[in-house]
Amino acid sequence: MKKIACLMLICILNLLFILNDKFYIKEDFINKFIEGLDLSIEEYGIRIEFEGMSEKDFMDFYIDICEQALSVKEIKSNFNIEYGKNITTLTQMEEDIKISGLMNNKSKNSYVELKFNIRSIEEKEKIDELLKKEVKLDDNKRVYKYAKAKLTEGELEKNILDIKNTLKNENSKDIDIVYSEAGVLGTALARSPYSKSGFLGYEDINFAVMNYDSGVYLIVGTPIIYSSY
Repeated sequence: MKKIACLMLICILNLLFILNDKFYIKEDFINKFIEGLDLSIEEYGIRIEFEGMSEKDFMDFYIDICEQALSVKEIKSNFNIEYGKNITTLTQMEEDIKISGLMNNKSKNSYVELKFNIRSIEEKEKIDELLKKEVKLDDNKRVYKYAKAKLTEGELEKNILDIKNTLKNENSKDIDIVYSEAGVLGTALARSPYSKSGFLGYEDINFAVMNYDSGVYLIVGTPIIYSSY
């Protein structure tokens, strides 16, 4: 009887490990959203915010994430630094990659933003794999991500309906859509790809359909969309 109980316990633990691995690493709501709408991703962005970080630690982090991000293009880090009153800014711009950093030396709040021009979900997944150590969450760090994909012009209502259906297919709830002069803004609670003890929860997402000179784009971000595009 004890052997059977032990075997059952081992099976349950293995199942939870598999579930946690699948939900935490394999699945990504942004991927599922873009793929569910059968769109081609064109831009991917990550923002990492810190509190209480020293200038040295911030510089070390920026250098490290630059090296990791630029390894996609086999480019060496060579960023610019500007010192202002209580503010230090860092910038590295390369073809298809922009990495910005800002450190408030007074409040000790800082952030790093990365933008990638990409052409496929596979490129995004490669970036996520390269940066998984740098974007790992802890008590002093918040991470936001977004993706941008081009939509067919002149089909706003169809695009909105497709977005609603994609969210519903993923068992999302509290879907709220607001029309504006610039386009459409929306929020929802999406089934989270991250789990605790093998059980899925929900996370906030924002999405928008926006008109640009270059066309109409869908932007989806989690847990929020921030205002750098």
